[in-house]
Amino acid sequence: MEYLVYFVLFIFLIIFLTVIRGLVKKGKIKIPGFEAEIEAPEPVPQTTDSSQGNTVHYHLHVTQDQRKAELEDLVDQFKKKLTEPQQGTMEDREILLKQLNASEQKLSNLEKEVEEKNKLLNKTAEELQKLKTNLPTYKIAQAMEILEYGDTSEAENLFKEFLETQEEAIEQSAEAAYSLGQLAENRLDYKSAQKYLRRAMQLNPNKGHYFNNYGLFSYNLGKYDDAIEYYSRALDIYLDQFDEEHYEIPTIWSNLGEALRAKGDYKKAFNFSKKALEKDLENHGENHPDVAVRWNNLGVVLNDMGEIDQAIDYHKKALDSNLRNWGENHPRVVLDLNNLGDIFRTQGNYKKSLEYFNKALAVVKKVGLKHQVDCVENNIRELQKLMGGESSGSQEKE
Repeated sequence: MEYLVYFVLFIFLIIFLTVIRGLVKKGKIKIPGFEAEIEAPEPVPQTTDSSQGNTVHYHLHVTQDQRKAELEDLVDQFKKKLTEPQQGTMEDREILLKQLNASEQKLSNLEKEVEEKNKLLNKTAEELQKLKTNLPTYKIAQAMEILEYGDTSEAENLFKEFLETQEEAIEQSAEAAYSLGQLAENRLDYKSAQKYLRRAMQLNPNKGHYFNNYGLFSYNLGKYDDAIEYYSRALDIYLDQFDEEHYEIPTIWSNLGEALRAKGDYKKAFNFSKKALEKDLENHGENHPDVAVRWNNLGVVLNDMGEIDQAIDYHKKALDSNLRNWGENHPRVVLDLNNLGDIFRTQGNYKKSLEYFNKALAVVKKVGLKHQVDCVENNIRELQKLMGGESSGSQEKE
């Protein structure tokens, strides 16, 4: 009898704790010490009817603090690996340096990074739901639960399981591989990203965005010939399936222009960059953020071609547009100011160059972009050497 009483009390305790956990998670009650665990909100699915049926959209998100912590952890990991006794090839070390640089660049633009991470989380949730007919529902539910907190590990395990057991479902397998590639790329795991992005292209070679993304991946690694090859294949796929009016076409033209410029083929780079600008102007008008990107890219190419006055004109247009769209305290504005400083330095107009570098420095210090502070201060020091050490009171001291 005594054991029965204990058993009943135990059952009631389990039920009580389950109810309390549910109330805490929904925010009905708060318990000190549990806030960090429930910081991320539950996903709120929204169902909308489309011609293809019902589409479920999720609203998963991480905070800036969460993404910042993730990126700072990556920076520490890459720095630690670089200080260890050299292992692997020189190429491995170069990749580590690129990973470190990429993580620091992402830290310098947290607003964009949070937006990109949240898009990826929601896309991952959508792709997980497509696996319901092939994988146990409870596994997907578990993966979704931790995905709410920005943890993609279980989702990745399920995508891998699907690839290993359901490869005959070619389109879904390709999407699973592509999702794995994007998730690996997001945490700057370049080897895994390369493996899975290649797998996606092999499984379904008719998806233009697979090839475009692999081109971008190759470009970021400095493999410009590969980037040009995959961008070109992406362009062929889109033009074959759609036409030049497809919204992705200007992006691919622009990407091709950037890769060709990096290779030193400035004439072709200019032509592709100009086509991208003209199409985006036609589609969006001159106040769209994408148009500012195209103006900036054309300015860089023109500067490389020695067309300094035209380059200045395009960079000023990009700056004016970004100021209108984002305000003065934004990384895109810093890029424009820094580019103008570079061009005026090349032109020999050191006074004007210093003016733009100082404006860039003021913004990065105000926003707290440590990585970019170092870059701009270095530009100013190099410029001061050219000016014969005349500082003109340019550099603020902290």
